[in-house]
Amino acid sequence: MAAKSHLSIRAAVMNCFARCADSPAPLSSLGDFLEKLSALGWSPSEVHTVEMSVLRLLGLLKDQSLERQAAHVAAETLKHS
Repeated sequence: MAAKSHLSIRAAVMNCFARCADSPAPLSSLGDFLEKLSALGWSPSEVHTVEMSVLRLLGLLKDQSLERQAAHVAAETLKHS
């Protein structure tokens, strides 16, 4: 089977990330998505590329969430001082 194009891999990353971000169990959703890619004939290298890209994006999302929470706590603390 021919290697996937950069655009196909990018589309898979964005699709998977959206599913994971909306899921209460993002890593489980990631695993399910990666299994589907493998079943569709994606190579281990292509699946790994999607996996690592989505994990990086989920990490950034988590960091942003933590920063927003910290800012909210700081604002609430100042309000009650």
